[in-house]
Amino acid sequence: MSDPSRQDQATASAIPAFRYAYGTPDATACLKATCEDFIVHEDLGFQLDGHGEHVCVYIEKRDLNTADIALALQRLTKVNSAGIGYCGLKDRRAVTRQWFSVHCGVHMTPDWAQLEAENLRVIDSKRHSKKLRIGSHRANYFSINLCELSCPPTELEARLQQIKTGGFPNYFGEQRFGYNGSNIAAAYSMFERLKKRRKRTFKARGKDGFLLSASRALLFNRALSDRIEAGLWNRAIDGDVLQLEASNSVFSQPLDDTLQNRVIAGELHPTGPLHGNGGLQPQGAALALERKAMSHDSLLVDGLEDVSMRAARRALRALAIDLSWRISGTDLRLEFGLRRGSYATSLIREIVQATAR
Repeated sequence: MSDPSRQDQATASAIPAFRYAYGTPDATACLKATCEDFIVHEDLGFQLDGHGEHVCVYIEKRDLNTADIALALQRLTKVNSAGIGYCGLKDRRAVTRQWFSVHCGVHMTPDWAQLEAENLRVIDSKRHSKKLRIGSHRANYFSINLCELSCPPTELEARLQQIKTGGFPNYFGEQRFGYNGSNIAAAYSMFERLKKRRKRTFKARGKDGFLLSASRALLFNRALSDRIEAGLWNRAIDGDVLQLEASNSVFSQPLDDTLQNRVIAGELHPTGPLHGNGGLQPQGAALALERKAMSHDSLLVDGLEDVSMRAARRALRALAIDLSWRISGTDLRLEFGLRRGSYATSLIREIVQATAR
């Protein structure tokens, strides 16, 4: 049996205080004082085709998890969990609008009104030929209120303008690591067990997938934090794999002034590791920086390789879409969009040190 205190110590040492791009914020504020202080709506980025065996339902929820809605859809339609699809997990303490797909077949048309409750509303429904899958949407749009600001508004303006112009570090949010880093502690235990097996065959089931994702997120955040320390999170270096801002397409070619200018302009981003085997890998100076960052977590690095995770890349920088703000007294209201996979909390941490209620 594993020692809980040892796990806690390992987790604490594994999740450092990741560096800030614009310096540690002096301001503090309260996040999610009410659900209405964190409003999100999902943008699919494509039109539902109006036919097929899946029915897509656009749902507004308040103080409910995405998993709660998926379960409610199962109960209403008698469709198993594999027949329910969605593009991503949305915050619980929030008011969110997102699409779900239900494999209803060509004949079933559920009475969606039966889902409705004080904290759940069905906005729209339409048939579609494909199941919605994680990451298949284009963006999320946010309206977030931060209250109890501890500094004068003028002190925030310069920082907000920096983020609007230059973007922010594309960290995975702390929610990826579980409460008090519990997902990382569990990942260490999982990989320790796998090391003791003679045959390391492994198929992710249930929470295992979350643990693998958390492990990759931690390694990525470490690599990004080191690039910030070196002043290179928003600049390309020799050997970088670059990503197009408008898509997830990545490529690598010798660095020149044209590519660097496109990075500075926000058309391209340097990328960091979603660790695993294969895939397009950095070279030279970029590879050396990544290896140094990941050397702190050899158990995670080796474990991800042993279970045959496929390597991928993630942009080191994120740009907020149409970022605007309004300061009223001790409240700061932010309006912006983010492309799929980026975290609103990672933008907020560059502005204030926020405490969630």
